[in-house]
Amino acid sequence: MIFHFFHSNSMQNLPPNSSCTFKVQSEFGGRFCIPIIYAFLFILFFFGQKNASSQPVNLAFSHPAGWHVEPFDLQIFINYLPAEIYYTLNGELPDTSSMRYDEAIFIEKKTTAPNYAVIPTAPEYWQPPQGEVFQITTIRAAGFLDGERITPYHTASYAVHELGSSRYPFPVVSLVTNGRNFFDAEVGIHIPGALGEAGNLQTGNHYQRGREWERLVHLEFFEADGTPGIAQDCGVRVHGQYSRQLPQKSMRLYAREEYGDKDFDYRFFPQKNIDDYKRLVLRAANPNNFHVPFKDELCHLLVREMGLEYQAFTPVVAFVNGEYWGIFNLKERHDRFYIQGNYGIDDDGVDMLERSGFVVDGEAAAWMEMMNFVRQNDLSTEGNYATINEYLHLDNFIDFVVAELYLELWDFPENNLKYWRERTPDARWRWLFNDGDSAMHEYWKSKIRELLTPLDNAYDDEPFVVLLRKLLTNETFEARFYQGFLYHLNHSLSPTNVLRKIDSLTNVYDPAMPEHIRRWGYPATMNDYHAAVAHIRQFAALRPAALVADLEATLGQPFEVFPNPVGTQLNIHLYGNTVDNAVEYILYNSLGKDVLSGVFSENMPTLDVSGLANGVYFLRLDLYGIRYSIKVIKV
Repeated sequence: MIFHFFHSNSMQNLPPNSSCTFKVQSEFGGRFCIPIIYAFLFILFFFGQKNASSQPVNLAFSHPAGWHVEPFDLQIFINYLPAEIYYTLNGELPDTSSMRYDEAIFIEKKTTAPNYAVIPTAPEYWQPPQGEVFQITTIRAAGFLDGERITPYHTASYAVHELGSSRYPFPVVSLVTNGRNFFDAEVGIHIPGALGEAGNLQTGNHYQRGREWERLVHLEFFEADGTPGIAQDCGVRVHGQYSRQLPQKSMRLYAREEYGDKDFDYRFFPQKNIDDYKRLVLRAANPNNFHVPFKDELCHLLVREMGLEYQAFTPVVAFVNGEYWGIFNLKERHDRFYIQGNYGIDDDGVDMLERSGFVVDGEAAAWMEMMNFVRQNDLSTEGNYATINEYLHLDNFIDFVVAELYLELWDFPENNLKYWRERTPDARWRWLFNDGDSAMHEYWKSKIRELLTPLDNAYDDEPFVVLLRKLLTNETFEARFYQGFLYHLNHSLSPTNVLRKIDSLTNVYDPAMPEHIRRWGYPATMNDYHAAVAHIRQFAALRPAALVADLEATLGQPFEVFPNPVGTQLNIHLYGNTVDNAVEYILYNSLGKDVLSGVFSENMPTLDVSGLANGVYFLRLDLYGIRYSIKVIKV
């Protein structure tokens, strides 16, 4: 038999499902157990004491964590009578010097001044919040007996607002931790702190890495409709490179058995049927640009349609110790556990490298073997080309190059290169699109010429560039590359598709942006934000035509016409063209008169010129927004 005791100060307000099921209503409205139970109090207490060592002692809160539309009294119960409950409201773990629970805690909409949002988190750019910082209540409680904690810590976040979960259009993430973990000069990971050097933005506590700078935090995730998703302790580190010096820090979350749960067992992302994560990233809304909160997310939506590995994401609003911390994008992290979750490959059997061959996970032996073959052999021969195809997933490589060149990442190819393979004899290298924050600046800028043709010494020592240039010496690969490039420019990267996605994301983020701007001060105004969105819309509209022109200048026109001279039938090969991309053509004679015209809607159309007089003609093609012209001789 199991008997449940509740804290004596809370017995008159037992929850409806408490184990004391015989209750009467007092004339004062209080609800209490009938006196007969107290006749057996000594016996019950005896059994409670006897069983205390063999049964878990735990706490229960009277109200579920999450959104509430009205204030309420929160009660805390414990199933062991002699114990006392202590709690905190500032993120610290309670001990016997904390507040003792003696009566219900009134939970209401918080209007007090924030404690943490006013702490500068960067030597530059940081500015205090403009106006009120919305806050929620975070409670951490535990049971104690004779000064010793006898229950697990219990943490819950409560948001009170008349709109309830409709207060935000996104899911909510609440991070609760001892404030020292983030903001202490010696150990805090969100500030420059003691390690910050004046005049050097890339120094400080927030630039430290490794387990030594991982801090314990309690994570709660609530769906956009307020449904509780997951609640557990985990580790947190600052995430990113340059973005560490900015006020709003990206964070990396670690599930570890030592914290209680070795995984995040929850399906965070509707794009993927995965509900088991080791690591997650809370990516700041504006890590490398101060205006568009979804640029990296837009890039991942695009590369997803191209067939590349992408990071699933969901926008969230985050709170740190109950204080509004702005818009973040919760997403997968590209590491060996990503491969395990997405491909079912054991994480110990993955080689993952970055940049020029630095090991992230596993080893680099297979990569070095492939690059030695590339450097020492002529890839223009079909035999060597077939060999490299055994090392490298060529279609994946082409798609990755197209994505990087289209998105105009300013630090490509020096940075943000990540690639992987399963550690088996017949596995091939595949590429991971990793970071789009530096993308889509100037539609007219292109690295096609300097990457594809070695006109100078630029990138000569970059393995990625060596690999690409050597592959382009092979005619089969060059045609495959050109065709793949034009195909994507006409489909996943077409102005229509990219603009549609920008508009969709804008509609999602717009409602939450004013509060984010007031919190962090960047962008400075909604007008600045909309101007930045208009800039990437311009990029989307004009980028394909600019790239096609650059491809033509580097690799020639995106079509071939043969035979030329021609007798009766002219064949046209349109690289990457499909039936849903009609190509208008006009054939002019030497006097400029239109003698044939129409539409090509297939990849290898033919033109009957048998009825034309011998002489010089000019074929005009309107292809991918560019007008081409080529001389044709009829004989």
